[in-house]
Amino acid sequence: MPGMVSLDTLARAKRATGREFERILTGSLRAHFAQSRTLCASERASGGANEAKDLAALVERSATEELDRLGGPSRSSP
Repeated sequence: MPGMVSLDTLARAKRATGREFERILTGSLRAHFAQSRTLCASERASGGANEAKDLAALVERSATEELDRLGGPSRSSP
């Protein structure tokens, strides 16, 4: 599933240090936040419950803010 950290990624992160660890971490976070935005946009477009749509909008805004804080491409793979 997009945005989930794989066992391979966890193993690479465990072995990594310094910039390599930071690259794996930020790539994983970017993938997670990007997938969160995709899911939230789908809920807002197709969901039936207004409370769920409102929550999706809040989570989508938050994910966008976090992606902006991370900088770089929002579709970077870990």
